[in-house]
Amino acid sequence: RTKADSKDSGQKFFCIQFCRGKCARGAECTWFHRIPTIADDGMASQMHDCFGRERHKTNKEDMSGAGSFEKPSRTLYVGRLRPDKWAGDKELHAALKKQFGEWGEVEHINLISRKNIAFVRYRFRSGAEFGKEAMCNQTLGQGEIINVRWAHDDPNPIAQEAIRRADADAAVAALKARGVQIKRA
Repeated sequence: RTKADSKDSGQKFFCIQFCRGKCARGAECTWFHRIPTIADDGMASQMHDCFGRERHKTNKEDMSGAGSFEKPSRTLYVGRLRPDKWAGDKELHAALKKQFGEWGEVEHINLISRKNIAFVRYRFRSGAEFGKEAMCNQTLGQGEIINVRWAHDDPNPIAQEAIRRADADAAVAALKARGVQIKRA
Protein backbone atom coordinates (compact mmCIF):
# COMPACT_ATOMS: atom_id res chain seq x y z
CA ARG A 1 0.00 0.00 0.00
CA THR A 2 1.11 3.51 -0.82
CA LYS A 3 -0.28 6.98 -0.26
CA ALA A 4 -2.20 6.56 -3.53
CA ASP A 5 -4.34 3.88 -1.85
CA SER A 6 -5.85 6.33 0.66
CA LYS A 7 -9.45 7.24 -0.10
CA ASP A 8 -8.79 10.98 -0.38
CA SER A 9 -5.72 10.77 -2.65
CA GLY A 10 -7.66 10.99 -5.92
CA GLN A 11 -4.73 9.18 -7.57
CA LYS A 12 -5.44 7.11 -10.65
CA PHE A 13 -1.98 6.44 -12.08
CA PHE A 14 0.65 3.78 -11.44
CA CYS A 15 4.29 4.19 -10.43
CA ILE A 16 6.51 3.61 -13.46
CA GLN A 17 9.53 3.12 -11.18
CA PHE A 18 7.67 0.37 -9.29
CA CYS A 19 6.80 -1.22 -12.64
CA ARG A 20 10.49 -1.21 -13.55
CA GLY A 21 11.36 -2.68 -10.14
CA LYS A 22 13.19 0.32 -8.74
CA CYS A 23 10.91 2.67 -6.76
CA ALA A 24 12.82 3.73 -3.67
CA ARG A 25 9.90 5.58 -2.04
CA GLY A 26 7.96 2.48 -0.97
CA ALA A 27 4.87 3.26 1.13
CA GLU A 28 5.59 6.99 0.80
CA CYS A 29 5.09 6.91 -2.96
CA THR A 30 2.07 8.86 -4.18
CA TRP A 31 1.48 6.47 -7.12
CA PHE A 32 -0.06 2.97 -7.07
CA HIS A 33 2.30 0.06 -6.44
CA ARG A 34 0.25 -2.72 -7.98
CA ILE A 35 -0.76 -4.15 -11.33
CA PRO A 36 -3.74 -2.44 -13.03
CA THR A 37 -7.07 -4.22 -12.78
CA ILE A 38 -10.04 -4.35 -15.16
CA ALA A 39 -11.67 -1.59 -13.10
CA ASP A 40 -8.56 0.59 -13.48
CA ASP A 41 -8.65 0.06 -17.24
CA GLY A 42 -12.31 1.07 -17.32
CA MET A 43 -11.49 4.33 -15.53
CA ALA A 44 -8.42 5.07 -17.69
CA SER A 45 -8.11 8.30 -19.60
CA GLN A 46 -7.73 8.05 -23.37
CA MET A 47 -5.22 10.92 -23.25
CA HIS A 48 -2.82 9.32 -20.74
CA ASP A 49 -1.25 5.92 -20.25
CA CYS A 50 -1.59 4.08 -16.93
CA PHE A 51 1.52 5.92 -15.64
CA GLY A 52 0.05 9.37 -16.32
CA ARG A 53 2.23 10.10 -19.34
CA GLU A 54 0.53 11.98 -22.17
CA ARG A 55 -0.29 9.91 -25.20
CA HIS A 56 0.10 11.58 -28.59
CA LYS A 57 -1.88 11.57 -31.84
CA THR A 58 0.60 9.16 -33.44
CA ASN A 59 3.12 6.69 -32.10
CA LYS A 60 6.77 7.63 -31.96
CA GLU A 61 8.70 6.60 -35.06
CA ASP A 62 10.46 3.80 -33.12
CA MET A 63 7.12 2.69 -31.54
CA SER A 64 8.35 3.41 -28.00
CA GLY A 65 6.78 5.82 -25.51
CA ALA A 66 3.25 6.12 -24.17
CA GLY A 67 1.49 5.29 -27.43
CA SER A 68 -1.22 6.95 -29.48
CA PHE A 69 -4.64 8.12 -28.33
CA GLU A 70 -5.94 7.95 -31.89
CA LYS A 71 -4.99 4.29 -32.47
CA PRO A 72 -4.62 2.70 -29.05
CA SER A 73 -2.80 -0.62 -29.15
CA ARG A 74 -2.90 -3.62 -26.89
CA THR A 75 -0.26 -5.51 -28.88
CA LEU A 76 3.46 -5.50 -28.10
CA TYR A 77 6.29 -6.31 -30.47
CA VAL A 78 8.95 -8.42 -28.72
CA GLY A 79 12.31 -8.60 -30.47
CA ARG A 80 15.76 -10.08 -29.86
CA LEU A 81 14.34 -13.47 -28.92
CA ARG A 82 16.74 -16.41 -28.94
CA PRO A 83 14.76 -19.51 -30.01
CA ASP A 84 18.04 -21.43 -30.23
CA LYS A 85 18.37 -21.15 -26.43
CA TRP A 86 15.04 -22.97 -25.89
CA ALA A 87 14.18 -26.65 -26.33
CA GLY A 88 11.51 -25.68 -28.86
CA ASP A 89 8.83 -23.17 -29.81
CA LYS A 90 6.41 -24.57 -27.21
CA GLU A 91 8.85 -23.79 -24.39
CA LEU A 92 9.55 -20.27 -25.72
CA HIS A 93 5.80 -19.65 -26.15
CA ALA A 94 5.20 -20.82 -22.57
CA ALA A 95 7.97 -18.53 -21.28
CA LEU A 96 6.47 -15.55 -23.13
CA LYS A 97 3.01 -16.35 -21.75
CA LYS A 98 4.34 -16.72 -18.20
CA GLN A 99 6.53 -13.59 -18.20
CA PHE A 100 4.12 -11.25 -19.99
CA GLY A 101 1.09 -12.76 -18.24
CA GLU A 102 2.31 -11.42 -14.91
CA TRP A 103 1.29 -7.90 -15.97
CA GLY A 104 -2.19 -8.54 -17.30
CA GLU A 105 -4.39 -11.01 -19.15
CA VAL A 106 -2.67 -12.10 -22.36
CA GLU A 107 -5.16 -12.64 -25.16
CA HIS A 108 -2.86 -14.02 -27.86
CA ILE A 109 0.83 -14.64 -28.61
CA ASN A 110 2.08 -14.90 -32.17
CA LEU A 111 5.62 -16.34 -32.10
CA ILE A 112 7.66 -16.07 -35.30
CA SER A 113 10.78 -17.92 -34.21
CA ARG A 114 12.51 -17.83 -37.61
CA LYS A 115 12.61 -14.01 -37.26
CA ASN A 116 13.35 -14.05 -33.50
CA ILE A 117 10.22 -12.00 -32.74
CA ALA A 118 6.81 -12.36 -31.14
CA PHE A 119 3.65 -10.30 -30.81
CA VAL A 120 1.92 -10.33 -27.44
CA ARG A 121 -1.67 -9.04 -27.33
CA TYR A 122 -3.23 -8.13 -23.99
CA ARG A 123 -6.94 -8.08 -23.27
CA PHE A 124 -6.77 -4.59 -21.74
CA ARG A 125 -4.72 -1.53 -22.68
CA SER A 126 -3.40 -0.91 -19.15
CA GLY A 127 -1.99 -4.46 -19.02
CA ALA A 128 -0.16 -3.84 -22.29
CA GLU A 129 1.20 -0.52 -21.03
CA PHE A 130 2.37 -2.06 -17.75
CA GLY A 131 3.80 -5.14 -19.50
CA LYS A 132 5.69 -3.00 -22.03
CA GLU A 133 7.47 -1.04 -19.32
CA ALA A 134 8.03 -4.02 -17.02
CA MET A 135 9.52 -6.30 -19.70
CA CYS A 136 11.59 -3.78 -21.69
CA ASN A 137 15.28 -4.81 -21.62
CA GLN A 138 14.54 -7.85 -19.47
CA THR A 139 15.35 -11.51 -19.99
CA LEU A 140 13.01 -14.46 -20.46
CA GLY A 141 15.39 -16.63 -18.47
CA GLN A 142 17.94 -17.71 -21.08
CA GLY A 143 20.23 -14.67 -20.97
CA GLU A 144 18.69 -12.80 -23.92
CA ILE A 145 17.79 -9.12 -23.43
CA ILE A 146 14.48 -8.54 -25.20
CA ASN A 147 13.32 -5.41 -27.00
CA VAL A 148 9.68 -4.43 -26.36
CA ARG A 149 7.82 -1.83 -28.43
CA TRP A 150 4.28 -1.10 -29.57
CA ALA A 151 3.27 -3.23 -32.55
CA HIS A 152 1.97 -1.90 -35.86
CA ASP A 153 -1.54 -3.03 -36.83
CA ASP A 154 -1.84 -6.30 -38.70
CA PRO A 155 -3.23 -5.45 -42.17
CA ASN A 156 -4.85 -8.89 -42.60
CA PRO A 157 -8.67 -8.38 -42.79
CA ILE A 158 -9.32 -11.50 -40.71
CA ALA A 159 -6.94 -10.23 -38.01
CA GLN A 160 -8.56 -6.77 -38.17
CA GLU A 161 -12.02 -8.31 -37.58
CA ALA A 162 -10.70 -10.40 -34.67
CA ILE A 163 -9.12 -7.27 -33.15
CA ARG A 164 -12.37 -5.33 -33.60
CA ARG A 165 -14.33 -8.07 -31.79
CA ALA A 166 -11.73 -8.30 -29.02
CA ASP A 167 -11.75 -4.50 -28.61
CA ALA A 168 -15.55 -4.54 -28.29
CA ASP A 169 -15.35 -7.34 -25.69
CA ALA A 170 -12.71 -5.39 -23.75
CA ALA A 171 -14.89 -2.25 -23.83
CA VAL A 172 -17.89 -4.19 -22.48
CA ALA A 173 -15.75 -5.71 -19.71
CA ALA A 174 -14.39 -2.27 -18.78
CA LEU A 175 -17.92 -0.82 -18.61
CA LYS A 176 -19.08 -3.72 -16.44
CA ALA A 177 -16.08 -3.09 -14.14
CA ARG A 178 -17.35 0.49 -13.74
CA GLY A 179 -20.74 -0.88 -12.71
CA VAL A 180 -22.59 -0.05 -15.94
CA GLN A 181 -25.43 -2.47 -16.74
CA ILE A 182 -25.13 -3.91 -20.25
CA LYS A 183 -28.23 -5.23 -22.04
CA ARG A 184 -27.66 -7.84 -24.73
CA ALA A 185 -29.73 -7.54 -27.91
